[in-house]
Amino acid sequence: MVCPVCAGLRGGHGEHEGRQVAASLLPFFKNKISGGTVIFDAIAAPKISWKNIIEIFSETLKHENHVTALINNLMNVAISEKDYAASNFLQWFVNEQVEEEANVTGVLEQLKMIDGKGSALLMLDREMQQRVFVPLTAAN
Repeated sequence: MVCPVCAGLRGGHGEHEGRQVAASLLPFFKNKISGGTVIFDAIAAPKISWKNIIEIFSETLKHENHVTALINNLMNVAISEKDYAASNFLQWFVNEQVEEEANVTGVLEQLKMIDGKGSALLMLDREMQQRVFVPLTAAN
C-alpha cells in the first residue's frame, strides 16, 4: 500500500479541507430549507491501496473531475430555478474546483516527470506543504 502520509510525506492533508467545506454546507441548507429534510446517503469506503504515488494522483484527478461535475450540476439547477442565493453560494465551490483540478494536474505532471521517485519527491512534498486553504466565508 502506498499512502503519502504513511510514506512520511506531509504535503497532502486535504481531508481537513474537505471537512471544513462540508461543514460550511450545513448552515446554508439549514437557512435555505424551511420545513424540508436534508438526507445524507451512505458513502462507499474509499480505496486504500495503490501501486504507486502516480496512481494515487491519477485517481485523485478523476475524483476532482467527478466533484466538479457534481458542483456544475448543482449550479445548473440553481440557475434554472433562478435561485440566485444558491448560485452565489455555489460560485465559491466552482472557483475552488478550478484550483483543485489545477493543483492535482500540476502535481501529477511533476510526479510523472520524476517517475514518482527520488529526492525530487521530497522537494515536491515540501512545495505541497506550503499550500494554504482559504475557507469559505461571507467575504468570498
